Amino acid sequence: SRYSTLSRYSTLSRYSTLSRYSTLSRYSTLSEVDMRALNRVLYRNAQTLEEFAIIYSYIGDEGLEHLSHGLQHLHKLKKLNISGNECTNKSCSTLNFILSHLPSLTSLDLFGTQIGYSGLEAITPALQKCKHIESVDICCIELEEEDEG
Repeated sequence: SRYSTLSRYSTLSRYSTLSRYSTLSRYSTLSEVDMRALNRVLYRNAQTLEEFAIIYSYIGDEGLEHLSHGLQHLHKLKKLNISGNECTNKSCSTLNFILSHLPSLTSLDLFGTQIGYSGLEAITPALQKCKHIESVDICCIELEEEDEG
């Protein structure tokens, strides 16, 4: 298949290389050990990885921040998919950091995240600096802002 799918983070230590297209999915919370292992794998594959997806892994804001340490090295990455994760507008500074290190990015998938309208506004300047960006999937993100009261 075109994509290399890793369904368990506990097996990441066995992988020294990923294919150019890698999808990681899991329907449970990732531990800090899992995130460190994933960052090591991303770093080892920084020169070849073009597409990366971490889907419905419930990484949340803190998990995305941990993951940013590996993602920042993926200068050839064209597609990033973090759909279905519990990332909120608190992730925007992390997303801005990640986007600033991905000069080849053409597609960002935020499907089903919880970054909200203010989060989209916050990452727009970073997206505008991505010279090759063609699509940003914001379908089903929670755009309703909470009342402050």
